[in-house]
Amino acid sequence: MNNYIKDSEIFILEKEDKIIGIYVLQIIGLLEMEIKNIAVHERFQGQGIGKFY
Repeated sequence: MNNYIKDSEIFILEKEDKIIGIYVLQIIGLLEMEIKNIAVHERFQGQGIGKFY
């Protein structure tokens, strides 16, 4: 993670002021990104949140 975090965008999904998910996109080029990490809180898993956002 330390290798790509500086070149990445981090997005946080909140519900009722609590973080329920995050994803990290590494910027590869002008029009290219790579998904590096997706995490969804256990309580919200299986609801399609990782696919939707």
